Amino acid sequence: MYELCQECAVQSLLQLQQSEAALQQLSTESGLRRRLAALSSDLLEAVRRYPSAALSSNKTLEAARALQEDLDVLQGYVVLVDVAAVEKLRSGIAQCNAAAKGAYEGQNGVNSLESAMRNAEERHDACRSDQVRVQTQTHKSYYKYYYRSYRYHWHVWRSRRRPRRRWGVWRRWARWRRGYKSQASLLAFAPAASDANASCDDIQHELELSFCDFRQSLTRACLELDICRSQLTSRMTEVGVSQELLKRAEVWRKQAFTAETRAQCFLDSLSSATGEAVNCGNLAVDTSHLDLPFPGLMACNKSAVEAYPCGPAWVRQYYGKKPWKGSAVLATCTPCQVKLPDALSESPAPQG
Repeated sequence: MYELCQECAVQSLLQLQQSEAALQQLSTESGLRRRLAALSSDLLEAVRRYPSAALSSNKTLEAARALQEDLDVLQGYVVLVDVAAVEKLRSGIAQCNAAAKGAYEGQNGVNSLESAMRNAEERHDACRSDQVRVQTQTHKSYYKYYYRSYRYHWHVWRSRRRPRRRWGVWRRWARWRRGYKSQASLLAFAPAASDANASCDDIQHELELSFCDFRQSLTRACLELDICRSQLTSRMTEVGVSQELLKRAEVWRKQAFTAETRAQCFLDSLSSATGEAVNCGNLAVDTSHLDLPFPGLMACNKSAVEAYPCGPAWVRQYYGKKPWKGSAVLATCTPCQVKLPDALSESPAPQG
């Protein structure tokens, strides 16, 4: 079932540091080898001692022989890990992830700052759109007012040699100036356009500053995770642990436990009063307690803040692609101020 050369077995074996814990681990490895060898020998002896039971079914005999071979293979290569060291590494990873989660959550966390920035962006878009609408209405009012005034002046000029007609034109123009809605609209929209522009400029500055706060918070959180990742990699190298070895160790532990349980099932059934071997070869064995989960660090994506206020890419994304682009006049952009400290606070380092 298993075709493993001696060299592969040696490569699979986790080399531990020469310490008291390592010596204890090596003695455990030796004990495991002896236990598997004893089970293999006992199973072979049980099959020989009870030939009638073992030969009562070809499938039973094949299962017993296959299991005995599995035990021989498993004792030929043992993949062990320092579970205590792995647990410390897991604890360090949990601390790093908890710190990163805290940086994302809370009133001043990354998520909150991003939400504030998105809210400012929406309000700025709405304000600029309204500003364009007010400006359009103001321009129309200006056009209607001055065009009508021009027309009246033109008629007055044409009537310069006809005083009575000229006087009538002047009176109509005076009445129009006093009550025509175009003039009232013009007087109302002119200050409204100025107020809208000032309000939008304030929201624009709010958007730029809130994006800078979001960028700083996200950059800091990602930097602390990078420090944790570097420390974790260094510590795993020191103790000789890797993701691949942990997976192989978990597979070996489960295979060994399953083989041992099934072998004991054969031994118990063959030594029973009936001497009949039950279907031990396909016995379902729960190995969930032998899992070696090794969670990774949280992912941190900084792509959202690669472009920042006043840069060409950022201006194009937040201003240049908007429907109001070309109609609204923007205020001077406010660039980000670098606020990252010279030295970050100590990140919880994975321990081993």
